[in-house]
Amino acid sequence: MKSYCYTSIPTFFLLSVIVITSGITRATSDDSQWLAAEAKALRETGWWSNYRKRVGDHCKWPGIRCKAGSVVEIDLSGHGLIGSITPQIGALSKLRYLNLSLNSLTGELPSSIGNLTQLAVLDVSHNYIHSIPLAIQKMENLVSLNFSMNSLSGKLPSSIGNLTQLAVLDVSHNYIHSIPLAIQKMENLVSLNLSMNSLTGKLPSSLGNLTQLAVLDVSYNHIHSIPLAIQKMENL
Repeated sequence: MKSYCYTSIPTFFLLSVIVITSGITRATSDDSQWLAAEAKALRETGWWSNYRKRVGDHCKWPGIRCKAGSVVEIDLSGHGLIGSITPQIGALSKLRYLNLSLNSLTGELPSSIGNLTQLAVLDVSHNYIHSIPLAIQKMENLVSLNFSMNSLSGKLPSSIGNLTQLAVLDVSHNYIHSIPLAIQKMENLVSLNLSMNSLTGKLPSSLGNLTQLAVLDVSYNHIHSIPLAIQKMENL
């Protein structure tokens, strides 16, 4: 049985405006229609199809929590969601917590997810997602990222190294075969779970830069040696 750690994050919010970018209606500051814009984006995800005629009360929809009128948390874990995650998710610019775990979501995370620059926690574990977009590097406030039990394959993207505030990274139970050198930039990592993948050979010496790491799990791979640099990880 796996256990999951969620970090309690303080939230800071601004007023919102409407900006149209790449076909997405996004809330920011200075326009009285921001409520309608967020409700429209939520409906267009297809996850609240029973609420199409409602606008102003979207903060009362299932799995949504608002602060000062803006959506700051979405928790739809185990809600039977299917298909891909639509680009409209990127319109919710004040989102701090997004949990879509334990569903049947497929495909790639949309690049618009990079618009969620306030997001601190992203959990898409237990789905069928097969790739991570380059735009994830813009989500610099992420503290916890959970991609476990998906269909990721190949090399973990180097863009993930830009997430320098990340404390918890779980990509266990995938088909990842190598770790990028850029992981050495993630100096705030406290927990790194790479178990149940297709890693082979030697663990990269760049892991030695993760001096805050307390938990490292690389079980159930095909690793044959440990680098000398592991001696620098004194908090393990």
